[in-house]
Amino acid sequence: MIFHSNTSSDQVQSEFKGRVSLLESDVSQKNCSIIVNDLKESDSGTYQLRVEASPSAGLSQRPTVMIPPLTEGQLTTLTCTAPGLCSGSEPTFTWRWRGRGESDADLTGNITAFKTENVTEFAKRRSSTLSFSPSAEHHGTNITCTVLFQGNVSTEETATLSVSYVKEVRITQNVLVRARL
Repeated sequence: MIFHSNTSSDQVQSEFKGRVSLLESDVSQKNCSIIVNDLKESDSGTYQLRVEASPSAGLSQRPTVMIPPLTEGQLTTLTCTAPGLCSGSEPTFTWRWRGRGESDADLTGNITAFKTENVTEFAKRRSSTLSFSPSAEHHGTNITCTVLFQGNVSTEETATLSVSYVKEVRITQNVLVRARL
């Protein structure tokens, strides 16, 4: 181990003590980059990052759910992007649907892709897409994206769908009855 946020940690290798720090000390900025000062030839190699949080701390960042304009009958794709840019194990994405007055239902058949975007050499952005053709019945309903990370840590975001649709007009035939009074 070459760095630990607890500066008094005895787990840090002695040759790295005091030479390694976070580029951005505020981890809520989602930057996991480190700085190694006074580089030595023996420092060359591959490094891995592991972030651990106590289970009680929870995850304060939420995924981002991108919803384009929705039009009835036109295929659309929703995108859920996991929070943070750190590398590590792949998270699991789950999409849930809740209609008006209904309970949540998992959506699995329509998930079309999982994407990993390399932002830098070490930082990755992970996302999932859900493609479907919205209908008038989808208007005002909720869609939730849950992201599950290693260690059973999850976070979710819910969005309400707004679907543009044409109201169906039904014309019924009126019968005019004339009566003499």
